[in-house]
Amino acid sequence: MFLLVRVYTSEEDPEPNPSRDYYNYTGLGNYDNSNLNNNEYGYNPINYENNRTYRGGGNGGGGSSKRNICDDGQIIMRLYGEENTHGALWNETVYSLKVCYNEIFGEMFDFGNRDPHQCSGNSGEENNLVLRLIKSFNSHAEAPEVFSGDYNLPVCYGDLQCTSRAECLADEEEIASLTGERNAHLESRDANNYPLKICCTSSGSF
Repeated sequence: MFLLVRVYTSEEDPEPNPSRDYYNYTGLGNYDNSNLNNNEYGYNPINYENNRTYRGGGNGGGGSSKRNICDDGQIIMRLYGEENTHGALWNETVYSLKVCYNEIFGEMFDFGNRDPHQCSGNSGEENNLVLRLIKSFNSHAEAPEVFSGDYNLPVCYGDLQCTSRAECLADEEEIASLTGERNAHLESRDANNYPLKICCTSSGSF
């Protein structure tokens, strides 16, 4: 009896790996990279950790000179890294790069006894929506104006009123940037590599 064993080289991959940045979950058990313009944004395979043991990254929502530490109540969401990255919900501590309200707006959000991460409004029409994710971490993103139905995890915070545009207006603050409206990679604010900024206004309290 003979045993046939196939050895994969470094250039082969027997199965699509959902933790790699060039695959996007379609919601049908498959991963698709057809909407990514790899050449334009220089995507390279990144082995994003697909378990909850990773503790890399940093704090704050901007470049290293702007980072500070914020408590859970001030975290809008989390990122894996500062550029060419994936996103996570605020409480997914697998990603320790925090996007902090107080770091972006220069003051603490006064949420009183309410949960600032709770979405307000109807599903698909959330009043305080920042963007949408397809899963709780290791996720691409969808701009707040888009509701495809595939990205069904809204990232909401406080009284934020957000939209996506090429440049934020004078009364708006950038939360993060996306490669596009759908199936998008993220980067931290002020990185200035991606064409679509998530721009938000806030009064500072509910």
